[in-house]
Amino acid sequence: MIIRPGVVILVCMAVVACAEGGRDSPIVVRDSSGVTIVESYEGLWGEGEGWQLAVEPEVTVGSEDGPEEYSLYDVRGAIRLDDGRIVVANSGTDELRFYDSTGSHLLSVGRDGFGPGEFKDIYGMWIAGDTLVIQDFGQDRVSLFSISGEHVETVMLHREPNTGPSVAAGTFSDGSILGGQFVFDRTTPRKEGMNFQQPDMALRRYTLDGAVLDSLGTFFVADLISEILDSKTDEATGVAYASSVTSSAPFGPHATWKAAGEHLYYGSSKSYEILVYGIQGTLERIIRRPIPNEPVTAADIDRFRDDFVDEDSRFASWQRRRVFELDFPGTKPAYGTIVVDKLENVWVSEYETAEDETFRDWTVFDAEGRMLGVVQVPRRMRVLEIGAEYVLGVWYTDLDVEQVRSHRFLREMSPRSSN
Repeated sequence: MIIRPGVVILVCMAVVACAEGGRDSPIVVRDSSGVTIVESYEGLWGEGEGWQLAVEPEVTVGSEDGPEEYSLYDVRGAIRLDDGRIVVANSGTDELRFYDSTGSHLLSVGRDGFGPGEFKDIYGMWIAGDTLVIQDFGQDRVSLFSISGEHVETVMLHREPNTGPSVAAGTFSDGSILGGQFVFDRTTPRKEGMNFQQPDMALRRYTLDGAVLDSLGTFFVADLISEILDSKTDEATGVAYASSVTSSAPFGPHATWKAAGEHLYYGSSKSYEILVYGIQGTLERIIRRPIPNEPVTAADIDRFRDDFVDEDSRFASWQRRRVFELDFPGTKPAYGTIVVDKLENVWVSEYETAEDETFRDWTVFDAEGRMLGVVQVPRRMRVLEIGAEYVLGVWYTDLDVEQVRSHRFLREMSPRSSN
């Protein structure tokens, strides 16, 4: 039996958190200084229950040998609109492409350039009401488009003096933008050789015209390794310049942050924990799955070393030189990435699967943070958006050609049921 919130009231000492459900329950809910902590030891789905993704897509956008408007490259976002149209942010051509509910091309807007409605490097795309919000990383600015494809406005998110650019990273249900700025420890001197870095991100909520509404906090980003390749100082100005290469640390944690409804969802992947904040930055809920991180094996290290060197990269010589000097941790990150669907169920992908496996497990938690169970998603799909009854993502064919596919999934039980 699952003990539901509000059924049992426990009297606790001030130093002990009140809990609903004992340790023998699959879900334990407790309060800690006004923050709800939900720990899931098992899922609520029983045998034969749960959600299942359809094998065949209901819509496919893109082809391996079709016309240019169906040739996708470096897709950075895809959104399914309420009328069934699909908008694709195709960074490879600096375009937004609109397709109907069957995958037929309707129109393309945008192009490479510096003018209004033009892009240099699309980083991501989100929707705020009837406005598409596109982050152009190449120009450190945000472009706003209508859902009909008209360019509305170009804005820059507010940035603090003497800091880097602010980058959009999502939208909330009230139409505001989630964005942030990298925070580096400028007091640490640069050194020759390989360095270990752990940058933070200051997350904020912005209006559509770029003004700051709220500061949501400063959060860990990732474990990185970097090396200064060469450095020099301008004698006239005294400004130091450096050429460097930065890469993710082997099996290092990498954070995910998502805006959904009126909440910010953040996970560092250091442990199996997701933090849920209100729209003004107050921590409201912690979702936990108390399981240990998987160990890093010798086979994992060998595979990493094989994949680390990209012979087509201009940093290939550095990669070959450094690949056997890297330090490897004892465990992997707790999970891969997080996606919050339109009902605010939280989908968490496993960190890594063997390359010969067909599916990747996604653990689903309901809007209250309780674990429901596991949904299998094809490993070839990079999930971008999850609706009430579909999963939209980038599919990689056998020839590594990108397609955007929408798969329906069947719900065998209500996501809010506890029985």
